[in-house]
Order: sequence, then structure tokens, then C-alpha cells
Amino acid sequence: MILVTGANGFLGSKLIGALLDQGEKIRAFVRVDSNLELIESFLPEIELFKGDILDISDVQSALLGIDYIYHCAAFISFSKNDRQKMFKTNVEGTANLVNIALDFPIKKIVYISSIAAIGANPLKGEIDETLNWEKHLYNSEYGLSKQLAEREIIRGVSEGLTATIVNPGIILGEGQWRKTTGRIWESIWNGQFFTIKGQNGFVDIQDVIHFSVAAMKVGKIGNRYILVSENVDYQLLFTQIAKSINKKSRFVIAPILLQKIYVYYDWIKSLITNSSRNLTNETLKISNVKFSFSNKKAIKELGINFTPLNKTIDRISTSFLKTKNVNNNG
Repeated sequence: MILVTGANGFLGSKLIGALLDQGEKIRAFVRVDSNLELIESFLPEIELFKGDILDISDVQSALLGIDYIYHCAAFISFSKNDRQKMFKTNVEGTANLVNIALDFPIKKIVYISSIAAIGANPLKGEIDETLNWEKHLYNSEYGLSKQLAEREIIRGVSEGLTATIVNPGIILGEGQWRKTTGRIWESIWNGQFFTIKGQNGFVDIQDVIHFSVAAMKVGKIGNRYILVSENVDYQLLFTQIAKSINKKSRFVIAPILLQKIYVYYDWIKSLITNSSRNLTNETLKISNVKFSFSNKKAIKELGINFTPLNKTIDRISTSFLKTKNVNNNG
């Protein structure tokens, strides 16, 4: 049986669907108060386990009878107010999973981390798996929490755990149009015409799943694999998305002052509506830098090729337009 942590999330739910298609038996680890909307259709086919990854007894119960683990659970935030909760979930939660797994006959863990965890300086050139975390202006607190979580995985490996790490780039996938990266499609549809000058590595959610499954089968113990299809600047990405949904495709790079004004507006809005932040000073700083990641190791050792970004965008846009009752004739 396979345990999927963070099973009700965007990635976890897609992973469960793919594993069920392969005939796997799944136990889905979710918080007691989790929204199960994304896995509702899978509930008749899976074993649902409600618990807290910070509770050792819950983790022990969740691992009974488990052979393999996909560790997807994470708290993602770029707000200072969430720092303590984020580090507890990402670092302490992973440490709990590792410590308990060492006492069980777990065959392998795949930890789905993030390119933010690598922490290499983007100003020094292309980033690959050989580079180590270094302190610089473009680290994020989220990235640090994932880096420390990875260290717990590596510690577990040194103590006998069989585990592999994958580091997805910014994940693009259909659904959740007002959350995750789906907001890009919604914003462009609603007339957004400005962008930022940075660049980052993007990957199809389907590729993240395919590579994660491959990492479970053939990924080297204690190794990490960067999962990035292409490194693209935001202006080009937005332009491609706009064209694919037949919207205005000319985007202006917003001046830094305007970006800072929006950060302030977003902060006020979050206070009034008690909602999560879309943009913070930390994400603003990171988003204006050109990151470039190498995917050569993942392709070579896991034996899969990445989906071209234009095909990913077209597929997601087709799904998006269906929600708007529009046919994509492009």
C-alpha cells in the first residue's frame, strides 16, 4: 500500500488519480479539518486517514501496513505571519515522518520538495543538483523550510532510510483557477496586462507525477532531481497563455514602484478579507530575478522527457476555456 501525505492538495490529489489508474492501493493522509473537494471522487477507492503530521501517534498509525510513501504535505506561504506554522509543518512534520519510517519496513519514500529548496544563487548561472544552499538576497523562508526538510530526509538516509527527492519548478496544471498557478489564467482572462521582468523554471503537473513515480522506481537513494521543463521569463509565459485563450497578448513590465504599491494594496486587502497574500515583498524580490535550472539529470537518470511548455499551456487553456463555456479554436 502507498501512503500519500498532503493528499487533498493540488499535487497530492492529481498523484492519487494517477496511482489509482495504475491499480495501486492508496492511503490518503489528510488533516482532520481538510477540504476534501479535490479527492472526493476518489473516496470510494482509497483509504482515508485523518490526522496531524505533527502528532507522532498519528504518523505511527498512518504508516501501519505501508510499503511506499509519497511525501507531498507542505505549507506554502511567503508571508512573515506564517513562518512559524510553515517551519513546523515542513520541517518538523518531515522529521516526524522520517523518524517513524525508520521504525517501519518502509521500502522507499519520495519527497516532493521544490526548486526553492536548492537555494543556489541565481546570479551565478544555471542551477543544478550539485549546487548547495548559500545565503543570498533571493532565498525565501519557504525555500529554507524545504531545504531543512530535505536535510531531515538525508539524515534519514544516513540512518538507513531509502529515499529520493524531487524538486519541481513552478507547477502548471488545470483546475483551481483562483488558487495556485491557475490564477494566472484567471487574471489574464480578466484583463491583466502587466507582468514582471524575472524568469523561472516551469513544469507540467503531469510531468511532476510521472517523474515522481519514476523516482520511486529507479531514483537513486539520497539523490535529488530537478523537475523543470523550461526556463521562461514571465512576460513570455503570460504572452503564450494570453494567445492560447484568445486574449490581449501585449504585456508591459510593471515598474518596481507600481509593484510595491500592489504589494501594499494586497496586504491591506488580506487584512480586510482575512485572505492569503498574492504578493509579498519577498515574492516581489524573487520574481524580478532570472532563475535558470538544469533538467539534464532527471531526463538521463529517470528516463523520461518533459512536456514542451507550449503543449502544457494549450492543454490547460483548453480546460480553462471549458469553464468559461468558450471553444478554443486556436
